[in-house]
Amino acid sequence: MSAFVNKLWILPVIAATALHFCGSAAADDVKLDVSVNRTQVYVGESLVLTAKVAGMDRPPEPDLSGIEGFDARFLGSHSDSRQSISIVNGKVRRESYTGRTFSYELTPREAGRFVAGPVVLNVGGKALRASGPAVTVSGIEEQDWVKLRIEASRETVLVDEPFEITLMVDLLSLEGRYAAVDPIDPTAPPRLEVGFLDNAPIEGLEAPKISEMLQKHLVSRPQRPGFALNNYTLRNDPFDFRGFFSFDGFRNERVARFMFPRRTAKRGSRTYHRYTVTLRYLAKEQGSYTFGPAVLKGPVFTGVDAAGNPLTRAVFAVGPAVTVRVTPPPEEGRPPSFTGAVGSSLNVAASLDTQTCNAGDPLKLTLTLTGDFNTRNVYPPVLGDNDTLVRDFRVYDDTVQTERRDDGISYIYTLRPARSGTMEVPPIEVSFYDVDSRTYRTSASLPLPVRARQAAEVAAPIILNTSTGSNDAGREVEEEDTVPAPLDVSPTGAMPSAIWRPSAHIPLLAAGPCVCAVYLCVRFVISWFARCIGSGRRKRTVARAMRMLNDTDKAPADNPAEAARMICEAMGTYLKARFDAAAGELTPDGVRNVLRKRGISTATGSAFQAVFERNFNAAFDPAVASTAGPDHAAALDVINRIEREGGFKR
Repeated sequence: MSAFVNKLWILPVIAATALHFCGSAAADDVKLDVSVNRTQVYVGESLVLTAKVAGMDRPPEPDLSGIEGFDARFLGSHSDSRQSISIVNGKVRRESYTGRTFSYELTPREAGRFVAGPVVLNVGGKALRASGPAVTVSGIEEQDWVKLRIEASRETVLVDEPFEITLMVDLLSLEGRYAAVDPIDPTAPPRLEVGFLDNAPIEGLEAPKISEMLQKHLVSRPQRPGFALNNYTLRNDPFDFRGFFSFDGFRNERVARFMFPRRTAKRGSRTYHRYTVTLRYLAKEQGSYTFGPAVLKGPVFTGVDAAGNPLTRAVFAVGPAVTVRVTPPPEEGRPPSFTGAVGSSLNVAASLDTQTCNAGDPLKLTLTLTGDFNTRNVYPPVLGDNDTLVRDFRVYDDTVQTERRDDGISYIYTLRPARSGTMEVPPIEVSFYDVDSRTYRTSASLPLPVRARQAAEVAAPIILNTSTGSNDAGREVEEEDTVPAPLDVSPTGAMPSAIWRPSAHIPLLAAGPCVCAVYLCVRFVISWFARCIGSGRRKRTVARAMRMLNDTDKAPADNPAEAARMICEAMGTYLKARFDAAAGELTPDGVRNVLRKRGISTATGSAFQAVFERNFNAAFDPAVASTAGPDHAAALDVINRIEREGGFKR
């Protein structure tokens, strides 16, 4: 006995060793993945870091203390565990996933390049590390003339919950009697770059119709100020007689300008004109959605001189982006009968294909969910977890069928009575998250009575069909009598009638070619007239661009940014005149594509792009402008090279 007691010391060692190996095995099955929603941000913006843990439903919170250069804020976590059952060709396939997602808000402390990691997860005595992606943080020039801001009505929403995104552009108002004037030059509108104001759809969100919204704010009169927005342009109609007689109708397109609702806003002691755009979205899928940043580049009025002439300044301003997270309902207080439904109402109804059968016969139970809730993330309730139901019935959750309806969703289950007698399908509960009260609510179906007869022994002569509880033994099939046709058709057929009528058909056949010939003649005359006018206009515009380029020598020596702007404008005017370049193509990346498509060599196109990009950046960045200097000689040289390669005559 004493020897046995003396050997008991080995049991804790064995237990500890087993726990160690179990913990190591569990840690080997756990995976950590780290991602961010943005890799380029400006100082003052935040990004969302997502740490996904696969293999555990309740893992410990990851450690972000190793991340440098950012301030981290925990946003919350939610379970990603799910299970799906699919039946293909009679084979049942189960798929399951266990995991949890942690979300953090990272705010950079300064400009630079940082790594959003490492993120460490300690599981079973083993540390899992994820390095995280690199993030570039750019600085913003400090100035008071233009302020941009993007606001979200809510940082976190649920599926099928609306939210609003508001863009605010604040321009410092002028003083004195010019205080009510928009500080924007109608002939040189500043350019707004706002990604979410494009027409591209955002997957996972129900977005407003951007084109219809912008149409209401389009500026149609040339003398009125407005903002240039993204790459929106207006195409002139060559059949518009007003444009035709002003010789302006043959231009392909021009920059579209927009003016948004304005009101007065205070920032400290200064007064601003605030231009506002508000968009309403509806969340459809879980995820993180980033709106922004918003960028404004271009000249604005900063004052008026003694002679009453406006003073302008080229400004580069950035409005930090905002992120809206679409998350699942909270886990706290979630009932077991919750199946993913989120909305304001849910009704449950149950029905059976028959309420009288034999014990062991299959029954079809249809569970219908209707109401105002999202059906995209709803999964079938597991009836096998209902103890009252499985006491009297065999439940086949593997064979559940799903039917989408206009007013909801239906699930069809197969049940078999486990005994004979009178029983009932108990109420089936389904819970949903009520977005109005921000709580979980539960609805239940009514009980369904079932009477199961004792199953009869099947003799050899008796044949049962596939219907529940029906017996077709000895049934004979009788042939139906032939029903006479209601119409009597003569075998001689219908009366003959002529198809070709020369007096009516020949004029109709001749009308088509005549109309086509007249249309082609009109098109030819209009096209020829347009080419004549366009050729003369193009030559005049090229000459004007060259004069503009020569005039850059006259720019003030103490204002290199103005000289750069003049060079950039002259080069853009040349491209528009010589190659019909669209307004949206006059960017550092677009000019080289314009020249390449027109047959200009790669070397010449790259030289043109280098000069254009250098002056484009110098016009907005004072630091670049101070070192760039006048560049008109290089611009003239590369334009002359293009003229020689293209064989153009001025």
